[in-house]
This record gives sequence, C-alpha cells and structure tokens, in this order.
Amino acid sequence: MASSIQSKVLNPFSIGFLLFPGVTQLDLTGPWEVFSRAPGAQVHLIWKTRDIVQSDKGMGIQPTATFTDCPQLDLICVPGGPGQIPLMDDTETLQFLRERAQQARFITAVCTGALVLGAAGLLHGYQATTHWASLDQLALLGAIPLAQRVVHDGNRITGAGVTSGIDFALSVISDIWGADIAQGIQLQLEYAPQPPFNSGTPGQAPRDVLAQVQLTNQAFASQRLAVTRHTASYQVKQSDYGDGWHIAVLENGEYMPLRQQVLWPDKPLAFSAVPGDDTALHFGVYHTGELICCLSAFSLAEGHWQIRKFATLPQWQRKGFGTILLTTVLKQLEQQGAQRFELDARQTACAFYEKLGFAPCSAPFEKSGLPYIRMARHLLT
Repeated sequence: MASSIQSKVLNPFSIGFLLFPGVTQLDLTGPWEVFSRAPGAQVHLIWKTRDIVQSDKGMGIQPTATFTDCPQLDLICVPGGPGQIPLMDDTETLQFLRERAQQARFITAVCTGALVLGAAGLLHGYQATTHWASLDQLALLGAIPLAQRVVHDGNRITGAGVTSGIDFALSVISDIWGADIAQGIQLQLEYAPQPPFNSGTPGQAPRDVLAQVQLTNQAFASQRLAVTRHTASYQVKQSDYGDGWHIAVLENGEYMPLRQQVLWPDKPLAFSAVPGDDTALHFGVYHTGELICCLSAFSLAEGHWQIRKFATLPQWQRKGFGTILLTTVLKQLEQQGAQRFELDARQTACAFYEKLGFAPCSAPFEKSGLPYIRMARHLLT
C-alpha cells in the first residue's frame, strides 16, 4: 500500500541540483542518475549562469537552469566537493536555497553539501549526516550529526560521503514513489557494490590507511573547518542571540548559580550541589559573558557516562543552545572513548532527546512528583 507521502507524488515531479564550480561530480551524478529514472521526474542542474561548470577534477557539466529561471522545485539537493567552501558565504547562493526551501517538499544534500544547507540555516535542530571527515562540523551549524549513510529527519534528508549519494537517492525514491520503483531502478543500474577492499569508513579502514588519508587531507580539512567556524560565528551574530557566545569547560562551581536558578529556585545555593560533582565534567554556554546553559557528565564506568543537571535559562530555551551544547559534549566524550550515555528525561522532553539519538531504556518513574524515563544513547558506528 502506498504511504501518504507516496500518494502525493506529483506528475511531473521537479528536482533541482545545485551545480557549482568545484563540485565533486559523483556527489551530483550518482543521485542524478537515480532520480532521472523515476516516473515523471524532471531533473534540473542549477547555477547562476548557463556557462559550463568545472567539477573539482575537471569534468565540464552544463547547467540546465539558472537561479532566475529555475522552475518551482519539489525537491532541492546540494552536492558537496571542494567548491562548497566558497559557497559558505556566497550570499546569492544561500539566499536562493532559503527561498526555494520555502516551497520545496524535500530539502536534501549529499556529502559536504549538508554544510551549505547548514550555512543557509536550513538544518538547525535537524539530524543530518555528511562526509565522515566533516561530520562534527554540522554541530557548529546547529544540526545534530549522525554517523549514518542516509539520515531522514522530517523533510530534511542527507547522505554521507560521495558514493552514499546513490543510497540516498534510492532511499528518497522509495519514500516518494515506493519500494518497487526504487528496487527497479537499483536493478536497472545493477547497483550491487562488491568493493575489492573493506575500507569505506574510518571504522573499516586499516589504521595506517586512515592516518595517511587524514594526513594528506589535513591542510584542506583545516581550511574547511575554519570556514565552517566563521560561518557559525556569523550566523550567531546575525541572529537574535546577540554578538557572541562560546562553549566552555566549567570549573570551581561556576555552574552552581545557574543550576539553582533553573532547577531549584526556592532552595539555597548549596542544595544544587550533587554527589560526584567534584569528579564530574561540567560544560556551559556563555553568551556575552553570562552563563546561559550548562550540563554535567558523570562517569559511571569505563566508557559509560550519565548526563545530569541540564539547565538553560528560560529566556534562552528553544533557541538551539541546549542542542548545540549537548551535541558538542557527546561528540567530545565519544572522541575520548565513550560508548554509552544515559540520562533521566522528563517524559515531555523525550522527543528532544530522541532527535539526538537517545532511546528509552526503562519503565516510566516519578521524581519530585514528575514523570520521568531513563534514556540511553550508544556510540554510532
């Protein structure tokens, strides 16, 4: 039976790929080949002009539409590649994406194209993926990074690095046209990969191979990270948040007044101290010199952490700072060997934590007269 999404397929269904100088052609041509075979699909290659665009390895690709004459799009997709870097502050391109995203039913990206969506402010609060070497940069742009080949979150769909664009497109075809159509296209393309080596992810590749690739790409990776950080900083300065914020490790009880104010406003300051504070790790977000959000991480065993005392000033709630702080802390601890995280969530907050990869792991219980449930997140590999 067709899903509600499938039942709304329009004929024709308009798909637009952003084509830009320095694109990695397989990020684009892989999903383009899949989408172009879908019934009723009209696929457009869009850039500022119709001049031939050079990919990062020199392939010339002809745009079929421009920003000004592009038809209305049902799905917009941003591929990645080295040319993504100058797009991060390309006002014309970012504005085009924002405007088209308002009408599009699906907003998608492959590889580091997700960073461009993030620069346009289109992934804030959404789960997303990108190339493994840039995955942690999504958090800087307000997204929730997941180390998966394809990530769906509402109408935001992202694929990981390069070749995952084919998996991404087949997944989208299945969502929109149905599994039978997707499987037929997969068969037409004889997409049954059997690579000669099992080295396609950092977890699979031999350590010496991974180290060599990282060394080779180090300078470029640093450049990309610097641009992402600049973009993230600019976004904050241009938002309602103010003129500056940063995440910090908190020491000497810096977190105590905020804990008290948010969690126990009718108790004395000393009440906000909990057993284990002296050995826990404490993190917070400072905004123009004021601590507005904090949380603490308590080590339960080797690789096993509990997140507690997550507090955000009321006027700063639902603005993304809590998401960014928690995502950043989880990433840092995972890089240090963390395998499992636990927290006690109010039942009203379960959806928030589920978006960050947590799942219920206990029966509901009461704490201070409120319904809670324990949730856990395991390291994604």
